[in-house]
Amino acid sequence: MKKDSIAYALYVDAKKSVLYLYDAYEEMPFNDYILQTFKGKPLLADWKLPKHAVEHTNFPLNDFVDSFSRAPFVSERAKQALEPILKTEAEFRAIGNILGKPHYIMNVTNVVDCLDETKSDIVYSPDDGRVLSLRQAVFVLHRIPEACLFSVPQDVTPIYATDRFVEVVRKYRLTGVGFEPSNHVGVALRNDVFPDLPLREGVIA
Repeated sequence: MKKDSIAYALYVDAKKSVLYLYDAYEEMPFNDYILQTFKGKPLLADWKLPKHAVEHTNFPLNDFVDSFSRAPFVSERAKQALEPILKTEAEFRAIGNILGKPHYIMNVTNVVDCLDETKSDIVYSPDDGRVLSLRQAVFVLHRIPEACLFSVPQDVTPIYATDRFVEVVRKYRLTGVGFEPSNHVGVALRNDVFPDLPLREGVIA
């Protein structure tokens, strides 16, 4: 990764768009399902989409559909644009149709130990010291490889993207996905380079 590059936290925009909802609480609470299923590794061979519901069907169906925090659903168009650059950094599994159109789960499998824990804002459990949440991530830049997508071992829930991924999103104008800066001191999302990307409220452009 170039030293002047930064990583962005990827998020899927759920506002005014079709939304997937996990609906298998009698089997396993949502957070437990996330922790046990998405570990930065390929999904089990017999993995199947759990009981669910699709809501907000009166809104547009984006290329990225809000689903599981680190494994969003993507359209056929997004899969075709992203799969060639992601290679072994993520796997795409068919999940069937959403509103009659084929979709895939994009499961990030690239875990990189590049978090600067001394500078990041991390909430640890007072009981066992495990990471409860990663509020602000600061990275050791030279430890980030030439990657497009990655997560960190301290908390595999957030997905981080580098410039190459963002550029493909912009090139193909993929909808429903946005990015936040990785909270380096003095660094904001380079909106002069990517002026058409959606921003969350409160993100400085």
